[in-house]
Amino acid sequence: LIGLEEAHPDVHKYLKKNLPSNWVIATPPNQPNSQDIFLYDSNVFEHIAIEAVKYSPKFPKTIFTITLREKASDKVFRFLQSHIPGGPINSEEGCAKFSEEALKQYDPNLTLVLMGDMNQSPDVIQKALTKAAEINGFSQPFTYLPIIHASHMNTKLEASWIDNFFIYSPDTHIQASN
Repeated sequence: LIGLEEAHPDVHKYLKKNLPSNWVIATPPNQPNSQDIFLYDSNVFEHIAIEAVKYSPKFPKTIFTITLREKASDKVFRFLQSHIPGGPINSEEGCAKFSEEALKQYDPNLTLVLMGDMNQSPDVIQKALTKAAEINGFSQPFTYLPIIHASHMNTKLEASWIDNFFIYSPDTHIQASN
């Protein structure tokens, strides 16, 4: 599975033309030209569900979710991706909404991966997830998967880690490797 954000229309065209026929291009429902894309191998995964929750009715930006069953193991995986709106300075509200949606979609019986340009450091997202979990009456279940290199460079040439991965798995201890 590959998640893309801010994919230019030329990228859509290129992928449609060049991906093997067993690869699926998924966009949010009713948004075939969305800049948010999931790509997955249909030989590996079976599609179960797809949904998108808008941050605002005024804009197309979404929290995009795809749920897939791995054919070989029969395990179900749910992937949430988003480019949280607001930039690093004004994204607090978006981080809260993303975290609330992640906790709404949390299911202790399946692996859930949160990913995307979250416009904040992992610590800020972790706090938003913890707050959303407390509101829902349980402990925050997600583990941050560290990235050893900065994922973004701002206009002042300052490195930051705004592209993040968090994961919950009912089966195993989570370890990241680079």
